[in-house]
Amino acid sequence: MKNQREHWNEHYLTKHSALTEYKYDPWLEKYFFLLHGKKILDLGSGIGNDSKILVDEGIYVHACDFSKEALDILSRNLPMVNTTCMDMKEDFPFIESSFQVVISDLSLHYFTWDDTLHIINEISRILDKKGILLLRVNSINDIAYGAGQGIELEKHLYLVKDRVKRFFTEDELLLLFDNWDITHMEEYTNDRFKRGKKLWELCCVKKEKVNG
Repeated sequence: MKNQREHWNEHYLTKHSALTEYKYDPWLEKYFFLLHGKKILDLGSGIGNDSKILVDEGIYVHACDFSKEALDILSRNLPMVNTTCMDMKEDFPFIESSFQVVISDLSLHYFTWDDTLHIINEISRILDKKGILLLRVNSINDIAYGAGQGIELEKHLYLVKDRVKRFFTEDELLLLFDNWDITHMEEYTNDRFKRGKKLWELCCVKKEKVNG
């Protein structure tokens, strides 16, 4: 299996080099009222599709990604955005309660179940009280993009060509966010992708710890 950081660096180096390649996707617009005035982390930002939407709306955002090549492109096109290169499988390089909102757009479906649990715990740690997590992930019904295809590494996690992909069921997402308040959850097809990507979208609120 190809090193995943090498895979993503090659992907961004060869395919995404210009601002004109940003793809408009209005999924965040309905959440703008929650985002203004908040400190936001764009987790797994890629070249910054969501960061650009937020910046254009006058919303502060800090972007991070696994790929240095992606962040170099983002920084050239959006120099006002601070960036951090990080591996989500490791502890996040941020102190507790650093952010009020975390956005993870199609970046949480590349990991084993144990690594995914670790990532969600780290997101919770760096979020403030009642912090918000907005996310989208592959649906198990996303057959066009590889659900049930390739080499199965563990349940619903596949190696498709050089890329590791996870596909989520509704029950898995409910289990993953059992300790969060899920205020929005829907499955739909995103037409930004040529073949139409089937995905889940969630808005989750961090629950306050109960003393005693």
